[in-house]
Amino acid sequence: MKTLISLKGSNTYAYSVVNPLFVFLCLLDSQNYQTEVDEDDLETADENFCKERAPFGCREESSDLMLHIMEENNLSLPKNAEEALQLYITLLAEMRSLL
Repeated sequence: MKTLISLKGSNTYAYSVVNPLFVFLCLLDSQNYQTEVDEDDLETADENFCKERAPFGCREESSDLMLHIMEENNLSLPKNAEEALQLYITLLAEMRSLL
């Protein structure tokens, strides 16, 4: 049995194996505190309270600069850790050359 869970502090989701102790509450003589939520209420809460993170995890101005440098140098987003390290080194060198 799998369920969709929200990852803490983000707008992303992952699948997780359900712990049966939380699913079969009647077996444990426990109360279910689950609450039905309207999809529109979730969207409203998301719009009002969730903050979208920048693609690089930094300020928007920095992300814009990174994306501009990547575009100018025909660089793409990394697909693994090795490519991420190489991209970081390249972006750092490019930014230093601008200063």
